[in-house]
Amino acid sequence: MIKTIKLSVNGRENIQSRDEVSLLFDQDYTAIDKLVFDFENINFISRSPAHEFLKQADSARNDHGVDVEFDAMNEDVTKMFEIIKKSVITKIQKIKKIPYDSSQEFYDKISLW
Repeated sequence: MIKTIKLSVNGRENIQSRDEVSLLFDQDYTAIDKLVFDFENINFISRSPAHEFLKQADSARNDHGVDVEFDAMNEDVTKMFEIIKKSVITKIQKIKKIPYDSSQEFYDKISLW
């Protein structure tokens, strides 16, 4: 089943908090194959809720096997999502692998300091 959620948070045209986004993802995923968020009435989204949308979408995909689609986003909303995606990718690329085979090996090494 595809479930479409038209976004108009309390009649406003902006999404301003992570909590608003979290509530939208509070779903019973057992009968949902695809979750579509319709941004047609949303003119602006700030950085924090945009990040929460992407985080919750990843969780829905990875934890529940549900496809998430963002539909009818205007240019400003699309730009904010792109900024968030780029910053997350940049952070992931900066993470370096610890050169130890196990956490115990790491703890043994730092205990010598």
